[in-house]
Amino acid sequence: DGPPLLCLAGVRGVIKVIDTYRRSLFMTLAGHGDEITDMKFSPTNEWLLLTSSKDESIRLWNLQRGVNVAVFTGHDGHRGQVLSIDWHCSGTKFVSGGMDNMIKMWKVLNDEGDQQTCPESQSDIVDDEDGVETALRKSFQVTPDNWVGCVDSSKPPSGSERKRPSLFRTVYRQRPYFSTNKVHTDYVDCVQFVGDLVLSKSVHNVVVLWKPLLLHEETEQNYHHKQADHQNTKNSNRIPSSILFLREFTI
Repeated sequence: DGPPLLCLAGVRGVIKVIDTYRRSLFMTLAGHGDEITDMKFSPTNEWLLLTSSKDESIRLWNLQRGVNVAVFTGHDGHRGQVLSIDWHCSGTKFVSGGMDNMIKMWKVLNDEGDQQTCPESQSDIVDDEDGVETALRKSFQVTPDNWVGCVDSSKPPSGSERKRPSLFRTVYRQRPYFSTNKVHTDYVDCVQFVGDLVLSKSVHNVVVLWKPLLLHEETEQNYHHKQADHQNTKNSNRIPSSILFLREFTI
């Protein structure tokens, strides 16, 4: 458990974390290269914060240790300002939308993972494909600079109490597990998970409820359309992009 925190950010690309109980600045997080457009706390771990920015990236932060765990950007990432992000209720993945008309989904943990599990030893860490889950677990073992010394500042630190600051290497994730531009014809300024479905909005005042079709679901549809098996195998490494429209809401 930690203090109740309030996060503020804007055009400078810097996140100010306020301790609302002590009414003081808890920490400052810097990393984004442009204005921050959205921020969302994890629904399953109060220390994890996602931020999106006009610099075409999304960052995952561990506020307990003050580290930037991961940056989601690159070749298969957004090619424009990222305007909106939202966590899945499981806390294992999130969705993003931006100026490039794209909606992308990203993995943070495997579905069976638990964000609140913070292993104490290196042997407890299991490597994952892209390093995000491993980095997240390692981030809870970091000793920040201001933790050097003993916990009780009124006493001089002994050899067993003294801590050394530890370095942390932020990981970069370039490949989402789902990416589509088939929902809207203009930029996407709001996205939200509804269970495993997605609500998204563009500039035309229409909100669309839809379902992402992942590879196994696309394969089932392909069988119904009598497509060849070798075509499915050939495209098995591509990022799925098919969707199932469910409903439109005019606002």
